[in-house]
Amino acid sequence: GEAIEAAQDGDIIFVNPGQYTGGTQFPSDFMGISLNGKKITITGLNPDDEAVVRSTVIREFELFMRNLDENTIIEGVTLNRSQMDLLDASPSIRNCVFSECQFGTGNPFHADPPGGTDGFNPNPIYGGAIRMQNSSPQIINCIFEDNYVSGGNGENGWAGDASHGNG
Repeated sequence: GEAIEAAQDGDIIFVNPGQYTGGTQFPSDFMGISLNGKKITITGLNPDDEAVVRSTVIREFELFMRNLDENTIIEGVTLNRSQMDLLDASPSIRNCVFSECQFGTGNPFHADPPGGTDGFNPNPIYGGAIRMQNSSPQIINCIFEDNYVSGGNGENGWAGDASHGNG
């Protein structure tokens, strides 16, 4: 995170092999890394060697990528249980592995919905390994494995009454 904050346009950040974990006290929370308008390259030491890519692991991070063009390059790293969140961003993503990026909705809001009401719908969930809005990244020679997104079921409604027969 600090290297990215200090980086200037045109800089290259090399990521050594190893596992870099978000390290929050909450297992379901991600640490965030923000690339807002940064025209930088983040690269593993040898992005053309899959063994090196798989040993350079960014785990449980969310990469917020905003206002980027093709001059922002991410290459040669494995994103494990992580997510790229692109908004107005069209970076180059090359020779990366996206592994076990698995997201789903939580439990319903209410154990017993209030009388006469329909059950609530859970919040929507967007994207798995990469979530995009108004973005068109170049994704070149990347591997996507064991990723999924799963929306939740709506809650049960109340059993119904004369004014709301179907509940």
